[in-house]
Amino acid sequence: MSDEKNTIPTTDAEATKSAKDANSKSKPHHPASKKNRNKKSGGSLVSWILLFVIAGGGYWVWQELQRDQRALNLMQDSLETFNKQLQQQAQNQQNTLKNSLDKIQKQSEETGIRLDEVFTRMGNTTREWVISEADYLMQIANHRLSLTQDIQTAITALTLADQRLATLTEPTLLKVRKTIASEITRLKSLNISDRTALSLQISELMSQVETLPILKPKRTEATESPLPEVNPANTQALGFFEALWNAFKDLIKIRHHAENIKPLITENQAQVLKQNLLLKLEQTRLAVLQANQQLYENNIDQCIQWLTNYFDTAVEETQSMIKLLGDLKSQRLSSEMPDISKSLRQLRTIATQLDLNITENSPKGGQ
Repeated sequence: MSDEKNTIPTTDAEATKSAKDANSKSKPHHPASKKNRNKKSGGSLVSWILLFVIAGGGYWVWQELQRDQRALNLMQDSLETFNKQLQQQAQNQQNTLKNSLDKIQKQSEETGIRLDEVFTRMGNTTREWVISEADYLMQIANHRLSLTQDIQTAITALTLADQRLATLTEPTLLKVRKTIASEITRLKSLNISDRTALSLQISELMSQVETLPILKPKRTEATESPLPEVNPANTQALGFFEALWNAFKDLIKIRHHAENIKPLITENQAQVLKQNLLLKLEQTRLAVLQANQQLYENNIDQCIQWLTNYFDTAVEETQSMIKLLGDLKSQRLSSEMPDISKSLRQLRTIATQLDLNITENSPKGGQ
C-alpha cells in the first residue's frame, strides 16, 4: 500500500486515473456536509422568527406607553384648567365681598358726615344729639343685618341706641324702646353659628392638607393559573409553530385577583389633588363669609368625598378631618332675617313731631 501512495504517475493517462480515484474516495463525505448546512439554516430561521416576535412585542409595548402618556398629559391639562377656573371664581367672590364691604363703609362714612351736619344745624342740643346718635346706631344695625347678616353687630348697635334713648325723659320714646327690645329678642332667638369661628376652623383644616397621606392600593392575594404541560415524548409530533408556541408560553404567568386594583397616583397627581382640596376648602370658607348655606354644604360634601376616595382613611389625621367636616356641615350659616326697621321709622316719626331736623334715609321694610 505504501508503494501505491509513493508511486508517481509518469504519463497523462495515469495522472487522470489517479485524479478520478481521489475524487471517488472523497464523494462519500458530501451527504454529511449537506445535512450540517440544513441544520444551520433551520436554526437561523428560528432565530429570525424569535427576533421578529420580540421586536413586534417591543413595538406594541412602546405604543401602549405612548398612549398612556398622552392620556396622562390630557388629564393633567384638564386639572390645571379646572384649578384656574376655581382660582378665578374664588378671586371673583373675594372681589364681590370686598366691594360690598367697601360700599357699607362708604355708606357709614356718608352717614357720619350727614350726622355731623345735622348736629351743626340743630345747635348740638342734648335731646337732638341723643336722638341723632340713636338714629345713626339704628341705621348701622339695619345695614349690617340686611347686607351682611351680621346679627351680633346689629344686636350691639340696637342695644347702644336703646341706652342712648334711656338717658332722655321723653315719654314718647318709650314706644321706640319697646320696639327695639322686641327686635333684639328676635335677633337673639336666631340659631346661627359664629361665622368667624367657622372660617378660622376651615383655615386650620387647610393648613393640615399637605400632611395628609395619599391612599395606596392594597395588595390582594392572587391565584395563578398553571399552563398545560407539554409531554416531551409528543414534542416531535407537533409542528414547528406549535413547538415554538409551547416554548413561548413558559415565559407567561396568568394571575387572577379577587378585586380590582386601583392605579398608583403619581407625585404630580398627588400635588394636584391636594391643591384641589385646598381650593375647595377656600371656597367653603368664602361660602361661610357670604352665608351661602347651599354652597357651603356642597363644598363640604365634595371635600369629604375626596378624602374618602383618594386619601388614606386608616390614619388618624384623615379620620379627624372627615369627622370635623361632618360636624361643620351641620352648622347653620343663615336664616330668614327679621325686619328691624320699625323702630327706626318710629324714631324718625317722633323726631318730626318734635320738630327735630333728622336726615331720613329709611331702610326698606314692612311696618
